[in-house]
Amino acid sequence: MMKRRWIPLASAVLMLLILSAPALAQGVARVTFQEGSTFVGDSEKGPWRPLADGERLGPGQFVNTAPDGIVELTLPDRSVIRLASETVYGIETALFTKNNKRRKWSAKLILGRMWSKINRSVGGLRANYDTHTPTAVVGVRGTVFNVAASADTSTEVSVFEGRVGVEPPLVEPGAPRTEMAWPTEVSEKKWEEVIVSKLQRLRIAADGTPGKPQAFDPAAEKDPWVDWNRDRDAKLAAAPQ
Repeated sequence: MMKRRWIPLASAVLMLLILSAPALAQGVARVTFQEGSTFVGDSEKGPWRPLADGERLGPGQFVNTAPDGIVELTLPDRSVIRLASETVYGIETALFTKNNKRRKWSAKLILGRMWSKINRSVGGLRANYDTHTPTAVVGVRGTVFNVAASADTSTEVSVFEGRVGVEPPLVEPGAPRTEMAWPTEVSEKKWEEVIVSKLQRLRIAADGTPGKPQAFDPAAEKDPWVDWNRDRDAKLAAAPQ
């Protein structure tokens, strides 16, 4: 007769926690396209090393693109984030549970331009995607948008599909500063969330003052970065899954 093997209770609980843990922390964002010179580091100031094709990135890692660089990151739920040239972007939180029933992504756009296509068709009761700039927090629940963070700390949010909510940066009085150089006057600005809808643009000034959403026509603007992203989105949508 085969002898029974008993696992101590504490070990059994530990095994259960490991098996049921969400896909958290390391290596959830995969590099699915890049061109030019692109780099990855453990702080917004480096040191930097070349970013590899297919590399997986997680919280605490930063991406830096040269004047000729572009990077595309694909998340487990097939959401896509693209970084234009001369962009610095840092991942803060990355959590995707089994079957993407819960999704949380938080990152800092320190400088440059970012195109995001957030997938709202993949299952889930809760999805939370936040992008932080020095003057705003952009929260989305399934949409296509572009964010630009300028050297003077101003922010511009352009929405192409769906809508986003834009809020002031979450800086508590007396709280330790992050690596991003948050201007003092920005942290003191108090304003309510602004909803930006399809084909609307919102600008937040360098001092943290938000404007009003304004309509825009992407066809009339002829922005090469926008045109390139919309063309790539269309090609990816038509490709076999």
